[in-house]
Amino acid sequence: MALRTDDLRQQLKIFRWLALRGDGSVAPLMIETLTHKYKSQTLSSADERRLLGIPALLGIAARRSDEALRFLIEASDPAYWIKDPPWKLSMAGCDPTVLAGFCIQGLMRSERQEAMTLLDRFKAAPPGSVEPELARQVADAAFASAIIRDMGLERALDVMAHGDSIVLHYMQWGTTTEGKQWAQWLSEQGAGTPAP
Repeated sequence: MALRTDDLRQQLKIFRWLALRGDGSVAPLMIETLTHKYKSQTLSSADERRLLGIPALLGIAARRSDEALRFLIEASDPAYWIKDPPWKLSMAGCDPTVLAGFCIQGLMRSERQEAMTLLDRFKAAPPGSVEPELARQVADAAFASAIIRDMGLERALDVMAHGDSIVLHYMQWGTTTEGKQWAQWLSEQGAGTPAP
């Protein structure tokens, strides 16, 4: 599949449309765009933020694409991004740990068993063994998984796209047994509480 635009905003619109309609064949192009297209380039903060949206779309594609699933699992480890940075990371707060966290969050959108297995593996990690920033990303992924499970993907994506709505749902989730368990896990990892 070839896109006929070099405009990243337009590419993301096309990626989103294809992923949401269940077209897993777009996964290789999304992976290429995220990992190699901008290799060794310095990007604007806006373009970095746009690229950070690709893992979520890959998660949706991973519902049908084993390639997207394999990539997200591998890229959920900061070591993947340390070994092979996708661009010259310049945005404050954008580093290998954050990239891995976005991949973990994207993986939750797949609703595949492998995603839950990864969450379970993190949850079983000994206290203090998960870097705090990654722990926050993992807890955010657990929240995303819960609202997708409870609402379905389409409704959950609407909620996640609106700041006020996501905060309300996060606060509600925090009162559940599941939310309290993740808050305790965060505390044990030295990471405090997750942000919505």
